[in-house]
Amino acid sequence: MKRKLNVNWFGISFGVLMLILPFAGYWWRAEAGSGAASLSISPFNFDVNVVGVHIQSTLVHYILLFTKISFLIAGVFAILGSLFADRWWAGRLIRFGVMKPFWSVITLIVVLVAGTFFVNLVLPGIVSGIVKEGSPQISLSVPFLSGTSEPMITVEGSTVRTTLKVGFQMPFLLAIAAAALGILTKIYQKKFAKEEPPKHKKE
Repeated sequence: MKRKLNVNWFGISFGVLMLILPFAGYWWRAEAGSGAASLSISPFNFDVNVVGVHIQSTLVHYILLFTKISFLIAGVFAILGSLFADRWWAGRLIRFGVMKPFWSVITLIVVLVAGTFFVNLVLPGIVSGIVKEGSPQISLSVPFLSGTSEPMITVEGSTVRTTLKVGFQMPFLLAIAAAALGILTKIYQKKFAKEEPPKHKKE
């Protein structure tokens, strides 16, 4: 008699997205001028480009590489656990990374909001305190999360303006979908929850 296969389909979909996300691209991007400077970020990639020069960090590279590998492992575990959802070890595999996209999305939003507050309210004062000659007046007004603005710097009557565009990219929508599927996977897996079989003690 064939054994019925119990599958957590939410988990399968979640696992597939987890395998796609690390290679989907940047989640958020900021661009000043006509490509004069840009900042592109995601939990897996970080790129700073100033006048065609890429600024890189070896430490950041390895941290992001670790995040990418952990997402891939979580995706494989989620698929395996979901294919055999009624096994006692399935829940452990799924729990390994089921909330990773959710917390990644929340962390990115918190970092962006905090960074915008710093740039708009704190950075102009710091720059004005360092550069005392000419009494520079700096008005940055960086948009929160998404939008367009025109930062302005005035020094000795001369004013410099540029266009700043910031916004989420398409892969961020995939991240939100993965976060939602992760929550649904966790909830639906309770239907198949089984306790680990007792270990036999040797006399």
